[in-house]
Amino acid sequence: MMRSRSKLLLSSAGMIAFAGLAAFGVMKGEQTAQSSGAVSLTLSARHEFSPGFENRAYSSETPGRLVIGNASLRDLVQQAYGLRDFQIAGGPDWINAHRYQVTLATRESPGIEGWKATVGPLLQTVLKSRFDLTLHQEMRQLPVYVLMVSPDGARLRRSMNETYNAHAGGPNTRLNHTFDATDIRLSGAADGSASLTDFFSGQLGRPVIDKTGMTGAFDVHLEWNREAMDGLLRSPVTNPEQPSIFKATEQELGLELKPGTGPVKVFVVDHAEKPLL
Repeated sequence: MMRSRSKLLLSSAGMIAFAGLAAFGVMKGEQTAQSSGAVSLTLSARHEFSPGFENRAYSSETPGRLVIGNASLRDLVQQAYGLRDFQIAGGPDWINAHRYQVTLATRESPGIEGWKATVGPLLQTVLKSRFDLTLHQEMRQLPVYVLMVSPDGARLRRSMNETYNAHAGGPNTRLNHTFDATDIRLSGAADGSASLTDFFSGQLGRPVIDKTGMTGAFDVHLEWNREAMDGLLRSPVTNPEQPSIFKATEQELGLELKPGTGPVKVFVVDHAEKPLL
C-alpha cells in the first residue's frame, strides 16, 4: 500500500506558517509584476505591526490568492529557499527591520498544497527583480544538536498507520506544549516529508543531526514545558513534573539531544537593495 504523505511546513524557527490569518499593516506603495504565466505578484511596503503577532510574518490563503505579510527580507529569503534562520548570513541590517507584503494571485485556485509547491520559485523571482538580491552558498561549522538513542534504549513505537500526520500545539492539562505525529521518520524522507529532526530543529533554532541509526516510521507523542526550554541555556529546569524538551525527549522517546558542532549549508547575502515603492 502506498503511504499517504503531506509536507509539514514548520514555522517555529521563523518559516512563515501557511494559515488563515487576517492581514494587517499600512500599505505605503506597491509594485505589480507578472511571473510564471498567469500568476501576478504584488509587493507592498508595510510599516505598522499587529501587536497580536509580535512582529512575526504570516500568510493568508484564499481561493486564487496568497498573501505573505509583515515579512522582512530575511523572512522572504527563508521562505523562498526553504531555509531556517540560522542558515542565512550577511546582508545589510535593514533586511531584518523593514517589513513587506507579497500578494500572489492567479485565475486558478491551486489550494494550499499547490501554493506550497510554487511559492518558493515565485518568491525567488520577487527577490531578484525587486530587491536585486544576490547570494551564494557555503558550508560552515555551526552549533548543532545530535539526536542519539539514550543509554536505556529507545521507547519509540513503530507506526501501524500509513498516513503521515503531525501536529504541534498547547497548552494541555499538565504542561504547556505537545507534539503528536503518526508515521513520522526520524530524518527526512525522499519525498520531502517533515521528520522528527525537522521538528526539533524548528523548536531549538539549530540543525539537528540524526545519529540514532533507526529507520522506518514511528508514532510520537511528546509533552514538555515551554518555559523550561526557553530558559534552558540560562538555568535549566530539572523538575520532572515540568520537563524541558530535552528531558521530555529522553523520558518519553528514549532519545537524547546532545549539543555539538557540524557542517551546515548557509546562504550568504552578498547584495540587496531596498525596492522602490
